[in-house]
Amino acid sequence: TNSSKTFHKFAFAVGLYTIVIDLTPWDRIRRTYAKILADSSQAKIVDEFQAVGLLCREIIISLGQLVYNKDVYGAVDSQNKPIGKTDGFRMLEAYFTYKLHGTHFEEYRAYAKTTNKLANALTHERNATKKDMMLSVSATTALVNIVGILEEQYI
Repeated sequence: TNSSKTFHKFAFAVGLYTIVIDLTPWDRIRRTYAKILADSSQAKIVDEFQAVGLLCREIIISLGQLVYNKDVYGAVDSQNKPIGKTDGFRMLEAYFTYKLHGTHFEEYRAYAKTTNKLANALTHERNATKKDMMLSVSATTALVNIVGILEEQYI
């Protein structure tokens, strides 16, 4: 999609110099994913498990924003609800329905949509356990890989 060529600029000062870093949306996803892996390996309490879940949620939103095009996939979901600008879950649902259409892709489509549902559900768990966190990271990893394969962006 054209959105993979969009850059996010970050500027910060180091001494007398200003450094500008251009991040593509995939760079942002890679950076967040690396933080998920680092933080999840160190997490020991509920707040830390939830923080990892929030990072997973951020990846879902970033993935949705990266690949979703309302002109191609539609502005409403299958229940005719509008798809919001930060509704990564619905964006990805519409994306998978379009990209994996037809009987040949039935199982792939079901897997992608189930992975999206699982990753999304686990990020909302208020009393998260280590197991919840690990399942969320696993589902988010699968979701990133599915979209990466479809977009030919391998993490």
